[in-house]
Amino acid sequence: MKNSHYTDDQVTGWRRYIDKCLLLSWKKVLAIVSVWVLSVLLHKAMYGPFQDYFGIKDGLGSNSGNAILQDTDGNLWFGTSGGVSRYDGASWQTFTTKDGLASNEVSAILQDRKGDLWFGTRGGLSRYDGTSWQTFTTKDGLGANGVRAILQDRKGNLWFGTRAGLSRYDGTSWQTFTTNDGLGDNSVMSILQDTDGNLWFGTWGGVSRYDGASWQTFTTKDGLANNTVRCILQDRDGNLWFGTRAGLSRYDGASWQTSTPPSVPIFGFPPDCLAAYAFCSILQDTDGKLWFGAHCGASRYDGASWQTFTTKDGLANNEIMSSLQDTDGNLWFGTCGGVSRYDGTSWQTFTTKIGLVPNAVFILGTVLIPLYFLISLVYTVTRKMERDQYLLLSRRTILVIPAVVLAVLLHNVIYGLFYEHYTRAGGDEAVFMILVPVPLLYFIVSLVYTVIRKVVKPGEKQDQLK
Repeated sequence: MKNSHYTDDQVTGWRRYIDKCLLLSWKKVLAIVSVWVLSVLLHKAMYGPFQDYFGIKDGLGSNSGNAILQDTDGNLWFGTSGGVSRYDGASWQTFTTKDGLASNEVSAILQDRKGDLWFGTRGGLSRYDGTSWQTFTTKDGLGANGVRAILQDRKGNLWFGTRAGLSRYDGTSWQTFTTNDGLGDNSVMSILQDTDGNLWFGTWGGVSRYDGASWQTFTTKDGLANNTVRCILQDRDGNLWFGTRAGLSRYDGASWQTSTPPSVPIFGFPPDCLAAYAFCSILQDTDGKLWFGAHCGASRYDGASWQTFTTKDGLANNEIMSSLQDTDGNLWFGTCGGVSRYDGTSWQTFTTKIGLVPNAVFILGTVLIPLYFLISLVYTVTRKMERDQYLLLSRRTILVIPAVVLAVLLHNVIYGLFYEHYTRAGGDEAVFMILVPVPLLYFIVSLVYTVIRKVVKPGEKQDQLK
């Protein structure tokens, strides 16, 4: 039987059908990969960076609102995955790497006391004085080029949460703190200074408190909902709130109160919204109400009752990454589908451009192809297929090694194609590296190997077992 090493009297009809469907020849895979590459190139040429949500073109650099800040002049700045966008209330202007930004993926924004704006990006730290740009990287003393949180303390020192530690800059020199110094984990995602002057750092290994001399880290053992702390806020009563990837915790300085799935939420958070346990932003408005940005909308807590706003109410997307209240009292929410403004009565959403092509590219290129290849690989290995006529070579698993090497070397290139879908919160890069580059590159390497085998040994019979 063609494309199978089983004879007709050894297999049933359904097994022959599965063999035919799952075991792709190199020609079929080449056709699929070609269509995928073509769709990516066409999209990049027509629309620029990928977007997850498509609406009316307002001027926002990208629909992923990772960070929001209002400067002293009243301008609103939005850190996105396509640059940083400034909105003066009437018009938009987006700054990218072409202007001097270190990277187009902006995760954090801060305006220091001098008025300079600092942007934490995936490719380094950028400072903008209104006229010129200056970028700081690991070469200057930054712990890592991926900066996800920024804070200026009472003494004027700037603190930067990176993927490889916590960096402090006093305007002249740099110092980086890591787990060796007492930090809970080297991946820092949020920073806050409380009313007592203590610094709190949300990490992947709990929340660490630094009083200027010593460190103390709180984890799930102490009462924290989850060790991955994405956001921190101190309310007017002095309570500290920690939004984690799996629950919400409140700390009054002595005891912890935590809500985690699948238990009944103690704060009264909507029990039917399990995704809401992943928190990315916390805000207290001028009326004292607390707003929690989660993965199923924005929830408002007045101390007694809750109200949740979702896309049904006018929110651009239910996955919220950042929030801010401007000087006019409007609430802004950066989501994965644009930026939404709430004036207390109605919602208005700002997005980028119209287009449907990227959705097909995303589904085909980043989900279906890798998953199909993974399923085929498992099937091939379990069936112990032996011939090189199939792309999924059970006896060529050593090809995984060059695939991994290529994934590392070409990481920035591949990441540039898909980062908006996998690393908005900064903690999913490991998932991205497993789901996309390694499987895809493994099969590209296998494809090249298979083609070379056929060219070098054109006379080899491909449809029979040795």
